[in-house]
Amino acid sequence: MTAKKISQNKTYIFLLVGYMITQFLWPLSELFFIASIVVAAIWISKNYKLNKNYSPILYSTLLCFLANLILTLIYIPLLILNPDINWSLQDGRDESDPMILLAYFPTINLILFIVVILITLLTIKVADMESSESA
Repeated sequence: MTAKKISQNKTYIFLLVGYMITQFLWPLSELFFIASIVVAAIWISKNYKLNKNYSPILYSTLLCFLANLILTLIYIPLLILNPDINWSLQDGRDESDPMILLAYFPTINLILFIVVILITLLTIKVADMESSESA
Protein backbone atom coordinates (compact mmCIF):
# COMPACT_ATOMS: atom_id res chain seq x y z
CA MET A 1 0.00 0.00 0.00
CA THR A 2 1.70 3.14 -1.18
CA ALA A 3 1.07 6.73 -0.25
CA LYS A 4 0.18 7.44 -3.87
CA LYS A 5 -2.71 4.97 -3.81
CA ILE A 6 -3.95 6.23 -0.46
CA SER A 7 -3.89 9.86 -1.60
CA GLN A 8 -5.36 9.29 -5.07
CA ASN A 9 -8.77 10.74 -4.13
CA LYS A 10 -7.96 14.39 -3.39
CA THR A 11 -11.63 15.32 -2.87
CA TYR A 12 -11.98 12.77 -0.09
CA ILE A 13 -8.81 14.01 1.61
CA PHE A 14 -9.94 17.64 1.27
CA LEU A 15 -13.28 16.81 2.89
CA LEU A 16 -11.61 14.99 5.80
CA VAL A 17 -9.22 17.90 6.36
CA GLY A 18 -12.20 20.29 6.22
CA TYR A 19 -13.98 18.09 8.76
CA MET A 20 -11.00 18.27 11.09
CA ILE A 21 -10.47 22.02 10.73
CA THR A 22 -14.11 22.97 11.25
CA GLN A 23 -14.66 20.92 14.40
CA PHE A 24 -15.99 23.81 16.47
CA LEU A 25 -18.34 24.93 13.70
CA TRP A 26 -20.59 21.97 14.42
CA PRO A 27 -23.02 21.78 11.52
CA LEU A 28 -20.30 22.59 9.00
CA SER A 29 -17.94 19.90 10.30
CA GLU A 30 -20.64 17.24 10.11
CA LEU A 31 -21.56 18.35 6.58
CA PHE A 32 -17.91 17.90 5.59
CA PHE A 33 -17.94 14.45 7.19
CA ILE A 34 -21.18 13.35 5.52
CA ALA A 35 -19.86 14.58 2.18
CA SER A 36 -16.66 12.58 2.76
CA ILE A 37 -18.74 9.45 3.35
CA VAL A 38 -20.62 10.01 0.09
CA VAL A 39 -17.36 10.58 -1.81
CA ALA A 40 -15.83 7.43 -0.28
CA ALA A 41 -18.86 5.35 -1.28
CA ILE A 42 -18.70 6.68 -4.84
CA TRP A 43 -14.94 6.07 -4.94
CA ILE A 44 -15.42 2.47 -3.83
CA SER A 45 -18.25 1.85 -6.31
CA LYS A 46 -16.42 3.36 -9.28
CA ASN A 47 -13.22 1.51 -8.48
CA TYR A 48 -15.09 -1.77 -8.25
CA LYS A 49 -16.79 -1.19 -11.61
CA LEU A 50 -13.48 -0.32 -13.29
CA ASN A 51 -10.99 -2.65 -11.57
CA LYS A 52 -13.13 -5.26 -9.79
CA ASN A 53 -11.32 -4.69 -6.48
CA TYR A 54 -12.17 -3.08 -3.20
CA SER A 55 -8.87 -1.36 -2.36
CA PRO A 56 -10.51 2.06 -1.72
CA ILE A 57 -12.33 0.51 1.24
CA LEU A 58 -9.02 0.04 2.99
CA TYR A 59 -7.68 3.45 1.95
CA SER A 60 -10.79 5.43 2.86
CA THR A 61 -11.23 3.59 6.17
CA LEU A 62 -7.59 4.16 7.09
CA LEU A 63 -7.83 7.89 6.32
CA CYS A 64 -11.12 8.22 8.22
CA PHE A 65 -9.65 6.34 11.18
CA LEU A 66 -6.56 8.59 11.22
CA ALA A 67 -8.65 11.78 11.02
CA ASN A 68 -10.87 10.67 13.89
CA LEU A 69 -7.90 9.40 15.90
CA ILE A 70 -6.23 12.80 15.61
CA LEU A 71 -9.44 14.50 16.73
CA THR A 72 -9.78 12.12 19.67
CA LEU A 73 -6.19 12.79 20.71
CA ILE A 74 -6.91 16.52 20.58
CA TYR A 75 -10.22 16.20 22.44
CA ILE A 76 -8.80 14.20 25.36
CA PRO A 77 -6.73 17.06 26.82
CA LEU A 78 -9.01 19.77 25.47
CA LEU A 79 -12.26 18.40 26.90
CA ILE A 80 -11.95 15.29 29.05
CA LEU A 81 -8.88 16.38 31.03
CA ASN A 82 -9.96 20.03 31.25
CA PRO A 83 -11.34 20.86 34.73
CA ASP A 84 -13.33 23.79 33.30
CA ILE A 85 -15.36 21.34 31.22
CA ASN A 86 -15.08 18.09 33.19
CA TRP A 87 -16.20 19.48 36.55
CA SER A 88 -15.52 16.20 38.34
CA LEU A 89 -11.81 17.02 37.99
CA GLN A 90 -12.35 20.45 39.51
CA ASP A 91 -14.27 19.71 42.67
CA GLY A 92 -15.43 16.10 42.50
CA ARG A 93 -18.95 16.78 41.21
CA ASP A 94 -20.70 14.07 39.21
CA GLU A 95 -21.55 16.39 36.35
CA SER A 96 -19.79 17.96 33.41
CA ASP A 97 -20.32 20.67 30.88
CA PRO A 98 -22.34 19.24 27.96
CA MET A 99 -19.47 20.28 25.70
CA ILE A 100 -17.63 17.18 26.91
CA LEU A 101 -19.92 15.16 24.62
CA LEU A 102 -17.90 16.51 21.67
CA ALA A 103 -15.15 14.12 22.69
CA TYR A 104 -17.37 11.20 21.62
CA PHE A 105 -18.17 12.55 18.14
CA PRO A 106 -15.04 11.17 16.41
CA THR A 107 -15.82 7.64 17.60
CA ILE A 108 -19.47 7.93 16.62
CA ASN A 109 -18.49 9.35 13.23
CA LEU A 110 -16.06 6.48 12.61
CA ILE A 111 -18.77 3.95 13.45
CA LEU A 112 -21.18 5.77 11.13
CA PHE A 113 -18.57 5.68 8.36
CA ILE A 114 -17.98 1.95 8.78
CA VAL A 115 -21.72 1.19 8.76
CA VAL A 116 -22.28 3.21 5.56
CA ILE A 117 -19.28 1.62 3.85
CA LEU A 118 -20.49 -1.86 4.82
CA ILE A 119 -23.92 -1.05 3.35
CA THR A 120 -22.18 0.21 0.20
CA LEU A 121 -20.18 -3.01 0.00
CA LEU A 122 -23.32 -5.10 0.45
CA THR A 123 -25.11 -3.11 -2.26
CA ILE A 124 -22.23 -3.61 -4.68
CA LYS A 125 -22.16 -7.35 -3.96
CA VAL A 126 -25.93 -7.72 -4.47
CA ALA A 127 -25.84 -5.71 -7.70
CA ASP A 128 -22.91 -7.79 -8.94
CA MET A 129 -24.72 -11.05 -8.12
CA GLU A 130 -27.88 -9.87 -9.90
CA SER A 131 -25.98 -8.81 -12.98
CA SER A 132 -24.14 -12.15 -13.15
CA GLU A 133 -27.44 -14.05 -12.78
CA SER A 134 -29.13 -12.09 -15.56
CA ALA A 135 -26.22 -12.57 -17.96
